[in-house]
Amino acid sequence: MTDRLGGYWLGSRLGAAVHDAYDESGTRYALTLLPSRPSFQVKAAMQVRARSVARVVDACLDGDVPYLVSEYIPGPTLGEVVGRRGPYEGDDLYLLAAATATALAAIHEAGAVHGGLTPDRVVLGAEGPRLVGLGLGGDGSGAPGDVRGWGRLLVFAAYGPSGAFPPPDGQDRLPDQAPVSGRSRDQVPVADRSRDQAPVAGRSRDEPSRAPVRGRPVDQSDRLLDRLDRPLRELVLAALRRDPDRRPSAHQLLLSLLDVPQSQQGRLLPPEPVDDPPLGARAESLYLQLSRADQDLVPEVFLRLVGMAPDGTDTRRRATRTELVTGRPPEQAAMDRVLTTYTEAGLITQTHDPSSPAAPNHSPSAPTAPNHNPSAPALHPTLSTPAPNPSLAAPTPHPSLAAQNSSDLAQSHAPNSTSPRQTPAVQNHGPNSPSPSHTPAAQNPEPELADQSRAPGGDGVIIAHAALLRAWPRLHEWLDAERDGLAVHRDLTRAARRWEAGGRRETDLFQEDELDRALVWAASGRRRVTLSAAEQAFLDGGRALVRGRARGRRRAMAVLASVTLVAVLAAIVVAIWQNGSADGRLDQAMARVAASRARALRAADPVTARRLSLAAWRLAPVAEARAALADSAADPAVDVFAAPFGGARSLDALSDDGTRLAALTDGTLRVYDTLSGRQLATTAGPAQSVRAMAWSPDGQTLALVGVDRSYLWNTTSGAGVGPPFGRGLGAPGQQSAWFSPGGGLLFAAARQSGERWAWNLRTGRATFVGQYVVVGPRDRVALVFAGTRSEVVRLSTGARTPAPWLDRMPWEYAVFSPEGERVAIAEETGVQIYALNGVPVLPARLRPSPGHLRFSTDGQLLASTDSDRVRVWRVADGTRLTDRQVPATGTDHPAQAALAPDGRWLRVLADHGTVLTIDLAHATPPPDPARSAASICFRYGGLSQPDWNEYLSEVPYRPVC
Repeated sequence: MTDRLGGYWLGSRLGAAVHDAYDESGTRYALTLLPSRPSFQVKAAMQVRARSVARVVDACLDGDVPYLVSEYIPGPTLGEVVGRRGPYEGDDLYLLAAATATALAAIHEAGAVHGGLTPDRVVLGAEGPRLVGLGLGGDGSGAPGDVRGWGRLLVFAAYGPSGAFPPPDGQDRLPDQAPVSGRSRDQVPVADRSRDQAPVAGRSRDEPSRAPVRGRPVDQSDRLLDRLDRPLRELVLAALRRDPDRRPSAHQLLLSLLDVPQSQQGRLLPPEPVDDPPLGARAESLYLQLSRADQDLVPEVFLRLVGMAPDGTDTRRRATRTELVTGRPPEQAAMDRVLTTYTEAGLITQTHDPSSPAAPNHSPSAPTAPNHNPSAPALHPTLSTPAPNPSLAAPTPHPSLAAQNSSDLAQSHAPNSTSPRQTPAVQNHGPNSPSPSHTPAAQNPEPELADQSRAPGGDGVIIAHAALLRAWPRLHEWLDAERDGLAVHRDLTRAARRWEAGGRRETDLFQEDELDRALVWAASGRRRVTLSAAEQAFLDGGRALVRGRARGRRRAMAVLASVTLVAVLAAIVVAIWQNGSADGRLDQAMARVAASRARALRAADPVTARRLSLAAWRLAPVAEARAALADSAADPAVDVFAAPFGGARSLDALSDDGTRLAALTDGTLRVYDTLSGRQLATTAGPAQSVRAMAWSPDGQTLALVGVDRSYLWNTTSGAGVGPPFGRGLGAPGQQSAWFSPGGGLLFAAARQSGERWAWNLRTGRATFVGQYVVVGPRDRVALVFAGTRSEVVRLSTGARTPAPWLDRMPWEYAVFSPEGERVAIAEETGVQIYALNGVPVLPARLRPSPGHLRFSTDGQLLASTDSDRVRVWRVADGTRLTDRQVPATGTDHPAQAALAPDGRWLRVLADHGTVLTIDLAHATPPPDPARSAASICFRYGGLSQPDWNEYLSEVPYRPVC
C-alpha cells in the first residue's frame, strides 16, 4: 500500500524519521519510523498517561517497517525558541523545570524511560511544555540518564546553544556533590550526611571536594551557573553528577521543586501564538479565501489527482496540466489561480518535464527539518542513507513507504527543487538521523505515477501529501460522492490519452461494454468532474463508431438485395433484424444511462428521478429500468422545491412548520412558499455579512445574526430589515441561530470557537453567555449543560435543580418534548427520552442516532437529521417511519427538518436551498413496473423535451405518457 503505514496516511516530514500523519477520521498524529530493532520500551511507553507527555497511541513493532504513533503537539521546540529568542531566566526556568520533572516522574512511574531528553524533544504547546519522542529508546542509561538529560536541558535553557558554561579546570566534568534543596535528608536521600566525604568523579577521597557547603565560598561551577538561582542550581548540579547512583530521582526533583513557589505560578508558554494548523485546516482556509468561481474548480482539480489502488482504497495520481485546462479557455485563468494557491501553500506539487522547452520550476522550496541528533539510531535498513560511493545503487525503499517519496518523486522532474514547505513549527517527535536519500524516479516507480509522468503535456500536478485525502473533510466528502465513478474516469482518461497519442485510431476507442460503462458515468455518475475536451472527443468518437457500423451494415444489406429476388427478400429480413438489433442495443444502453441518472438524482430531485426512471422503462425494459421504477415507487419523497437563486454561497432557513423558506443570496433576502413555490417577500439584506438565520416560532419574523450585530425582519409587514441590536458571531466556521420555543430568546453559537450567547428580546439584554442551554416550550424551563454541575432551571421562578445526569450529554442533540417535562437526546448509542430527573422513558433506544432532533407538535413523532440523512420514528413503539438520504449539506450547515402540524408531512432543508417533502404515510406499492409507470404518468407526467435534451441527448425525444 502506498501513501500510508497501517491505518495512517502520511503527510510532510517533521524530522528525518518522523512524519505528520492522519488516521481515517482525519485526526493528526506524529508517526516515527523505528530502527530495525525497535526499543522494548514501547510497550511501557504506551502505559504513560500524563498531560505533560505526548501520549503514545499505537505502535507496530513486528512488521517489515516498525513504527510508532504518538499524539501530535503543535508548537515550537525548546531548541527553536532558545535559538531564536535567547536563553530563559528567572521564573521561566522554574516553570520549565517543574513541567519537565513532572513529565519524567510520570514516565518513570509507569515503568518507562524517555532515553533522549534534549531541547528538541520538549515542545512548547498551548498548554505548556510537553515531552515528545517517548518510546524511542536511548543509550540504555535508564532513569538516571533521564535525570542527567533534565539537568542538561536546564543548562541549555539558561545558557543557550552556544553559551554553555565551561567545565571547571578545563575538564569535561561537573562536581559530583551538590545538595538538593527544599526537602529534608530523609525525604531526599541523595543529599545524605556523608556527601562531604563522598568521592568526586575523577578524584580520590583524599582530594578536596568542590561541592558548595554552607559557610564556605562557592567554587567555579557554582559561579558559572549563576544564571540559575541557588535552589535550582543545586538541583541541576545534583542531576548532573557523574555517578548515576548519586543522582536524585525524577520524583525527588519534583518534590523539591514543589517547595519553590516560582515553579507553580502558571505555565511556560511559547513566545508567540502557536500557528501550526493541520493539513485539512490549511486546505480549507485556502478554499474559503477563493472566489466563488474559483471554488467551483477546486473539486475538479483535486478529484483528478486521486486514483484508486487495486484494493479499492484512495491513492494519489499525477495529472498533466494539459489534462486540467485543455479545451476550457474561459476557465484557464481560474484554474491557474487554484493551482498557484495550493502550490504556494505546499499542498500541490507542480513539476515540469525537463525535456520540454522552458521548464519553469513551480515547486515551492524550503529547507527540510534540521538534523538535531546525528547520533540517533539508524532507521530501518530499507530507509538507510545510501553509501556515498557513486558506483553503489541507492537502496530501494520498502513498498509500504513509497508514499514518503512520492512527493519527492514529483520533484525529481523539476531541476533545483527541494522538498515542499513544512508546517511553521517543525517539531522532533523522533530520532533525527540523517535524512534518507530520495529514490530517483527511475527506480521502483509507482506504476500510476510513472504512467502520468510520461504523459504528453509536460507539466505534472500531484497532491503533495497523501494525508490530505483524509485530513481535509471537504475533499473526503467529494471523494465519497464520486468514488464509484473515479475508476471509470481514470480508465476514460488513460484511454483518451492513448487515443490522442496514437493518432486517434478507431481501434483505440471504447466499444461494447466499455463504451456503455463510460456513457453511463458521463451522463449520471459524475457530480463535480467536468469532461476534458479530449475525453469528450473520445466518447463522441466511440458513439460515432457504433452508429457508423450500424449504418454500414444497413448499406451492405441493400447491395446484397439487388442480386436476386430471393436474395432481396432474405436481405430485407436480415436488414430488419440487424437494424432492430443495433437500434435495440442503443436503446438498452440509453435505458441504463437514464436509470443510472435517475438513481443519482433521487436524493436531491425525486420528481425528475421518477420521470427519468419512466423514460428508462419506455426506452427498454432492462433490469436497471425495472429497478429504477421500483425505487421510485418506494421513495417516500414526493415533492421538491429548489430556491431559484440558491447556490453554494446562499444562506437558508426553514420555518418550524416547513412551509416557508428564507434565502439570502448575494445580499438579497427572499421568502418562498415551499408548497406552491411562490415568492412571498423580498428585501435587501444588512450591510454586514450574515452568519446565521432563524425563523421565529410563529413563522413571521426572521432573525439574522451578523458579524457583530443582529437584525430582525418582519416578513409580513412589507418593511425591510430592522435596526441592528445585540451581538453577532465574529468567528468563522459552523454557525447556527435559533429561537427559544416561546420566541422570547434568540440563541446563536459558533461551533469551532465556542462562542455562544442568548439575547432576551423582551429585556434587550444578553443572557446564558458562554453556556450550553436548551429551552423548553413556552420558555418555562431550561437545561443548562455544565458537566456534573448541570442544572434544570425553571425560568419563570428561577428555581434550579441539579442535573448531574446530563454530564457528557450532547447539548446540541437535545430537544424538549411539547409538554416540556421530557427531553430527547441523541447519544452515540442511540436516541433516548428522559424525564427531567434523568430517568429514561423509552424501553429501548431509537437507532441509529444521526444528530439534530425535532418533535412533532403532538409529541408522537421524532425526527433526526445530520448532514445527509433524515430519520423519523414513532415514539410510542419505536417504529422507524422513514430513513432517507438527502443532498449532502457539508459540515457547516446540517440539514433542517420540520414536521407539519398534522404529522403526515416532513419537510427537509438540504443543500443549496433544496426542500424535500416526504410523505410519512407513504405505502410502497407492489413492484409492478406497468402500474408504477402509470402512476408516474398520472401524477408527474413524463420528461419535457428540454429535460429530455438535458439528460438523454444521445437519443431523439419520445413522449412516454
